[in-house]
Amino acid sequence: MSWFSREVKLPAGMIDIHNHVLPGIDDGAGDWAESLEMMRSFVAAGYSTVSVSSHLHHPLFTESSAPVIRALVQAAQEQADAHSLPLRILPGCEIYYQDGLMEWIDTGAYVPVGGEGAYLLIEFSIRDTLRVMKELAFQLQMKGIKPILAHPERYEALQARPEMAREWIRAGWWMQLDLPSIVGETGVYVQRLAVQMLKEGWFHIAATDLHKAPEHKDYLHKMLIKLVKLVGEQEAERLLLTNPRRLLAGKSLEEADWLED
Repeated sequence: MSWFSREVKLPAGMIDIHNHVLPGIDDGAGDWAESLEMMRSFVAAGYSTVSVSSHLHHPLFTESSAPVIRALVQAAQEQADAHSLPLRILPGCEIYYQDGLMEWIDTGAYVPVGGEGAYLLIEFSIRDTLRVMKELAFQLQMKGIKPILAHPERYEALQARPEMAREWIRAGWWMQLDLPSIVGETGVYVQRLAVQMLKEGWFHIAATDLHKAPEHKDYLHKMLIKLVKLVGEQEAERLLLTNPRRLLAGKSLEEADWLED
């Protein structure tokens, strides 16, 4: 471990709510061998729990469904246990916004974060105008859903008008940061907005969005250290452990200490 990484402390037993560790149903793990390597990466980085977020109702990934996700989660836990990996694996999904969303909610064709409860991870097309956000938050909350916006820093509309994030939070959205965004993995504009939103206190959870087995064993660790360097240990713990744990317990998420009313 380098002098750089020893300067900061990561919270023990972190929880990840956005990853694609289940094999063969989206653009995540290709098979069980890769899935196991991803699980090992989580354990090595200090995670205790992952709630999977396989793409659901996405036009590019038709093999995914709520029953398939739940069955694969059970199989993934069996794989982890068989290989003595101390990792709890829970159901979840990353549901793709389109016109059928409310029907899927009504018919139960989705998987909440952790497999039960009210929190639901939702993604949009990167080029979506996002004009529906306030009304959609209202509609979802009327149905008992607490919406989490996946990687808001990646949306072009928000890059053009970052202040909309505060409006969406007030409307009922929770914000989930992709850790790769803060190291520039998805481009300079994404990185710039991610850092701005962190400084403003607009994120509620930070997650890996891990799709493949990392090529370097310290891949996750470097992003986690970067997060602590940007916001400090206390805020990093809120994003990586406190709020994910509250989410799984069905509790409301904590805001950043410095977030203004």
